[in-house]
Parts: sequence; C-alpha cells; structure tokens
Amino acid sequence: MSNHLSGAFGYAVAITSARNFTVQNNVLFGNTSFIGSRGPNCTNYDTTPNPQPFVFGANNTADLTLQSDFVQIPDGDSLTCILPPDGGDYWPYGGSPSSSNNNTTSDGGSGNGSNPSGSNGGGLTAGAKAGIAVGVILGVALLAIATYFIRRAALKKQLEGRGAKRLASVDEDVWEGKQTTYPPS
Repeated sequence: MSNHLSGAFGYAVAITSARNFTVQNNVLFGNTSFIGSRGPNCTNYDTTPNPQPFVFGANNTADLTLQSDFVQIPDGDSLTCILPPDGGDYWPYGGSPSSSNNNTTSDGGSGNGSNPSGSNGGGLTAGAKAGIAVGVILGVALLAIATYFIRRAALKKQLEGRGAKRLASVDEDVWEGKQTTYPPS
C-alpha cells in the first residue's frame, strides 16, 4: 500500500500467488523504466510477459483488491526469469534506456524525469560534513582524555609496585619508609 517507486524494473509490483490481498495507491515517479528480456532460465512453455509496472496472475490468486492499473497476465511462473538488457545498461543507473524498452511513469511521461531528491547523486551535504568534523574532534578529545587517565593509573600502579604506599595520615606528603617526624599524638 502506498509505495513510491522509481528506477529500472522488470515489474514494479507483481502478484502471482495471494488470497484476500490488497494492493492500492502505488505510484511511479522520476526516472522509471521497465526493462528486461526472456532469460535462459525460462522453460520453453513459459510465457514471459513484457516488463510493465503492475501485473498479476489470476491462476493462483483470489479475492484481490487491486488498484486500477494492474494488468492480468496469463502465467506468473516466468516473472523471475527475465534478464537485464545486454551491455549492462541498467538505466537510470547507467546511460539511458534503449528505444525498444517500455518507458513509462505514473503520469504517462517518457520516464526521463529529473532526480526527485534534487541532488546530483554525489558527494556529502554540508550537514553531513559538519557532523563528520564534530565527530572527529570529539573522538580525538575522548582519546586524549582516556590516554591521560590510563597513563595516570599506570604510573600510580608502578609506584605502588616499588613499595611506596601512602599512609592514611593527616599529612598527605608523608610516605612509608621516608617518615622523619611522627604525627602528633
């Protein structure tokens, strides 16, 4: 329900086995193309439907509520055996669709719409760059603080390992074995 689809598809939504199922309000937008051809994994008796937006097979479906632009196909068994076009041109991800493909959009256009996000598809936004910069600065600061405390604990442990232990006295500078005066009694 209510999917917004853009890109190169064999079939945007295909239903071949469902009971008591609803598919409504799906929309195609931007660069949308339906591409593909019969592949080697199709059996000789499979009828491969032409690539198109919304298809359903009536053989194994019942009690469906579908949006009006669904097309009934005779056999849904071969929907998964289509291949992309030769040459690796998986439009809109590389080049443009060939003239032999069925290119449509939800508004009946040619499928050559602009990028719906408004970006050129490359690089980071200013917010993303600022977030990375703040993260790096905080990471370096936390590393410096952790290094300070780890070093401090290691030095303290090293001093204690040499027999120098603090006494619980009023004078914090009095060390065991180095005592020259006695605390008042």
